[in-house]
Amino acid sequence: DSNMMEEAKTPVKEAGERVKFKIGSFQKLAVQPLKFNIYDEQGKEITPDYLQTHNEHKVHFVLISANLKEYQHLHPDYRGGVWNVSANMPSIGTYYAYIDIVPVKGSPLVFRSDLIVRDALAENMAYPGLNMDMTALTDGIQSKLTVEPAQVNTESKLSFALTTGGAPIDSIKPYLGALGHVIVVHQGDPNSYTHVHPLAVQDETKGVVDFSTTFEKKGRYTAFAEFNVGGKVRMFRTTFDIK
Repeated sequence: DSNMMEEAKTPVKEAGERVKFKIGSFQKLAVQPLKFNIYDEQGKEITPDYLQTHNEHKVHFVLISANLKEYQHLHPDYRGGVWNVSANMPSIGTYYAYIDIVPVKGSPLVFRSDLIVRDALAENMAYPGLNMDMTALTDGIQSKLTVEPAQVNTESKLSFALTTGGAPIDSIKPYLGALGHVIVVHQGDPNSYTHVHPLAVQDETKGVVDFSTTFEKKGRYTAFAEFNVGGKVRMFRTTFDIK
């Protein structure tokens, strides 16, 4: 099916020296002004001139709490010789910062840096449980996810059906140049992170948006899906199993 074209998956690299935050641990449970620089393998700074615009921005900054309960998709701006972004970090624990870039030369990159609020709190983390009927509710809008087939090493279609009051939403508008954005993270492996893109042909009047990806390992995943409905981006978090 020519429709099932998906972008090659970008592996996540632990940032190490490639991304340096001015401050990486915090005491306050609050919105934090984050400042960071990105470097190439030779230690030379990657400024905006060295990055392509993808999905309308030079850098996509996705911040997910280690327990996969909190999610933000932000767009840093570069000023004063540093990338700047304000992120809400209201809970104690580790947050995974995924820095998604496409250099002018070379392949797309996703770096993962860990930011800590007060304490890393790794023990016995309570991840989100399975969503009943694969549904999630945000602002009175219901999302129902279908994953077909829900198994490893085969191309899976992820369909999100958005309804309100039982009626399909016919007003899904593009967000960042696409009908929706979905990030999927494996519970227990923060490097198993995939930015899934919608399939090329869509009929958004039915309130359904289809995506495609391949799951490389079995287990429990949490998907964060963002859609622009009524001029506002709304996020739906859904947890499911891959056999």
